Amino acid sequence: MLWLVRSLLKDNLVKYVNNPDHKRAKLLVFTERGRQLYKEVEWRQRIWTHEIGTSFNLENLQSTTQCIRRLGESIKGGDGNDDESEIGS
Repeated sequence: MLWLVRSLLKDNLVKYVNNPDHKRAKLLVFTERGRQLYKEVEWRQRIWTHEIGTSFNLENLQSTTQCIRRLGESIKGGDGNDDESEIGS
């Protein structure tokens, strides 16, 4: 984790500021550059998730959910036939 903080500091995306609640511990906050980059990433993710989400109908989601559930149950040793928690039921 420390390497990540060092990298963000080096790239001027975050900075340390004084913590009013603690004398020695500093707070890590976004710089203006970091805040703008975060907003851009968040915006791109919203667009991406909307495009993905609108490309599937309820039947697709139910089928996928059932498949993933069965896969998980197979890994755990169950049968995966728990139809009570289907999406839209």
